[in-house]
Amino acid sequence: MVQTILSTVVERDETILSAALRRRGNTLAVAGPHEEFWEPPEDGRSSPTHVQIPVMNGENQWGLIELRFRALQSVAGLRAWRDSPLALFAFIGLAGFAVYFLFLRRALRELDPSSVVPEHVRSAFNALAEGVIIIDEEERIVLANQEFANMMEREADSLIGLKASELDWFSSQSSKSSESSESSESNIQYPWQQAMSKGKSHMGSRLRRQSSKDGARIFVVNGAPILDAKGNTRGALATFDDISDIEQKNEELEDAMMHLSESREAIERKNKELQYLATRDPLTNLLNRRALFELFEQRFENAKRDSLPLVGLMIDIDEFKSVNDRYGHSVGDEVIQFVGEKLMSAAKFGDLSGRYGGEEFCLILPGSSIDDALALAERLRITVRTDFRAQFSLDIDLTISLGVASLEGAEDTASDLLNRADKALYAAKAHGRNRVVTWGDPELDTAAAVAAEERSIARHTSNAVLVRETMSVKAGR
Repeated sequence: MVQTILSTVVERDETILSAALRRRGNTLAVAGPHEEFWEPPEDGRSSPTHVQIPVMNGENQWGLIELRFRALQSVAGLRAWRDSPLALFAFIGLAGFAVYFLFLRRALRELDPSSVVPEHVRSAFNALAEGVIIIDEEERIVLANQEFANMMEREADSLIGLKASELDWFSSQSSKSSESSESSESNIQYPWQQAMSKGKSHMGSRLRRQSSKDGARIFVVNGAPILDAKGNTRGALATFDDISDIEQKNEELEDAMMHLSESREAIERKNKELQYLATRDPLTNLLNRRALFELFEQRFENAKRDSLPLVGLMIDIDEFKSVNDRYGHSVGDEVIQFVGEKLMSAAKFGDLSGRYGGEEFCLILPGSSIDDALALAERLRITVRTDFRAQFSLDIDLTISLGVASLEGAEDTASDLLNRADKALYAAKAHGRNRVVTWGDPELDTAAAVAAEERSIARHTSNAVLVRETMSVKAGR
């Protein structure tokens, strides 16, 4: 545009031989054989034939317009020239320059600053791995390296004069397609804006830009202010580092870690389920015999170590064989499940309830006194009889017998305690069933004790073996 104006003035005004625009000794635009006609004034001042017009940028001189006029012939000739149409054209041309001065800065933005940058500096600038731009106070790009042009998928020259904030950026946290994000993008303060407004560097901002080839690209952007000698901000330098590939790898790694975590949690859940199934009786969901003994050993040792009470109950369904014989094993299973539910309901937190085998059950009460255990046993006996009548329409009365024994001395073992509870149970059955008998009760007379002893010898041996096996398993862990 400057070139066009200079050429127009020279062509239309015969008194002007040539014109040129210079900046720091470099010729930016020229019209006519200026180098042939122009001789710089010795004192630096304009003369009738050599006119110099300074171009200002704020308080500083940006460049210089040089006009070479023909030599004046005479005063009369001057008057004649003044009255000629050429004088009008000259006046219009000079007036145009004066008016155009207001728009000169805008025209200068269209100039390519790289044309005055030394080749070796330009080569180093383009060799940078990061995208780099230099912008003026109005955010317009005055210089961009090749890497930034590649990021923008444009020619470097086409970026000159564009506003850096109008290159279709959107924040790395938003989706460009949503209306809410579009409104939020207008509120973004870009790193170069913050650098210029605060007069200090702003590092590590993330911006996205849609690529025609690779989709959304992510950039880490740093901005630093450009200051003049007086410390005033004249522009900014911004660097752009494309981290899209790194971000993609990070997202893939996060997905893999999330899936791994989910797999680990699923395995842990499955292991807990298997552990639960391995310790439960499938019919009643009570502890199975092995799990009962393993946990009973722990409670028993804790009670002996801390001198705490511990009570064991053995429970047996009375006349259960007749239930199977009259109504079949499926009904028998329902009866066992029913008693198991009542046993589980009677136990409090910390108690152990398990199916001992067949129609027999066991309840371990850590921290309970013998009186508390007897009261619980009596409630359980009554509940089983009354609730069975309400729940089942069978022509039988279901009852249970219970034997109760407590930890007695330091020499006691877990199998000793269960053996005494088992003897008490069979004493209860020998005295008519549907009752609770405690080890040491008068009802545990010699005849009942002998009958219970005979049956419990085999049970005691089995219990001792199971306890030893449980302790061996625990020691081998």
